[in-house]
Amino acid sequence: MTLLKSLDGETWSVLQYYRRECSDLWNTTAAREVTADRPDAVLCTQEYSSESPYQDGTVIFNVDEDRYRLFTGPTYTDYQNLYQAFATTNLDEFLSFKDLRIWLQYPATDGNEALRHLEDQIRYYYAVSDVTVWGE
Repeated sequence: MTLLKSLDGETWSVLQYYRRECSDLWNTTAAREVTADRPDAVLCTQEYSSESPYQDGTVIFNVDEDRYRLFTGPTYTDYQNLYQAFATTNLDEFLSFKDLRIWLQYPATDGNEALRHLEDQIRYYYAVSDVTVWGE
C-alpha cells in the first residue's frame, strides 16, 4: 500500500510506503527514518504488511511521532522550534495536500498464491471500511 498526496489532483507524490519488504526502497525513494535536517523524508514501514490478511485494525501515518517530536522534544512542548522548522525546512510543503490517495497495489493473501491457479487469485480482495484524516 502507498499513501499519496496531490495539490492539484493530477500530480501525485508519496507520503509513505507500507510494504512487506522495504529494503528495496531504502536509499532510493524511501528513507529508514526522518531526521531534523530531512523532516520531509518519505518512510517505508513494514508494519501492517504481514502475509496473513490484516483486518479490524488501523493503518497510521503518524506525523506527531515521526516528525513533530523531532522539533518539539519528547514532551511536545517546544512549539517555537516546530514553527521555525516549518519556516526553514520543507516540512510544511511535505504535509500540505488537497487530495489524498490510498494505492492498494497488491492484495493481502495467505502466501500460497504461487501454488494456486490464476482463477483462485480473484478471491483475494481489499476492503476499506473507514478512512479518517485529521490535522491542524
